[in-house]
Amino acid sequence: MKEILLNIATSYYTWIALELIVLAVLVFFVRKNKRRKKATKKALEEQITASQYQELDNMLVNRKRNMR
Repeated sequence: MKEILLNIATSYYTWIALELIVLAVLVFFVRKNKRRKKATKKALEEQITASQYQELDNMLVNRKRNMR
């Protein structure tokens, strides 16, 4: 029994399977992190754009007040 378990643990196919599992886990977390980073970047860009529009609106309001 011990010899069979040792053969399974040292088998070429066992190590390939373990490497594939580790690779799949790494790919999963990289994709998850990439998706989260992309969402954060998009939210930041939207916030910057909104801020720019607000500044333009304030400039127009101030310009209209000064024309009087």
